[in-house]
Amino acid sequence: MHIDDAFDHFYLLIQAAKCGLGLANVPRMLVRDDLSSGRLVAPLGFSAGPNKLVLWVAPHLSRRPDTVKLVDWLIDELRDELRTSER
Repeated sequence: MHIDDAFDHFYLLIQAAKCGLGLANVPRMLVRDDLSSGRLVAPLGFSAGPNKLVLWVAPHLSRRPDTVKLVDWLIDELRDELRTSER
């Protein structure tokens, strides 16, 4: 049973898959810990998707040190996630 159509939110979909109700089609980053711990498996693997992130920052905040630090951190995290998902 494919449960993607039965649940409106990824969280509920992931929980349903963990309970054994069927397959879930979700981004790897949302189930990384569940895969590592063995609570979920990816029998069909993962396919590359459109890796796109749009980050909007108000112009008057874009040069603030805390904003710059946050943006840099997000970029680093997403690069790490992309590298991990390509393995």
